[in-house]
Amino acid sequence: MLVLAGLLSLWAAGSRADGGADGGYADLVARVLPSVVNISVHKAVPAADGSETRDSGQTALGSGFIIDP
Repeated sequence: MLVLAGLLSLWAAGSRADGGADGGYADLVARVLPSVVNISVHKAVPAADGSETRDSGQTALGSGFIIDP
């Protein structure tokens, strides 16, 4: 999502420099929305002391978009 937000802000800055955009953000969002992906990975990590308590875990999150030339 951060990448998409960054692209939107760059696009908005460029459109303001050109005198504004006709369609605003709606056209850009409609064009890139099908290619936005979220990635979530969870890895179970056993307790360090070997006890039978509930295992903890590590979670990694990411997002991006697919570019199709």
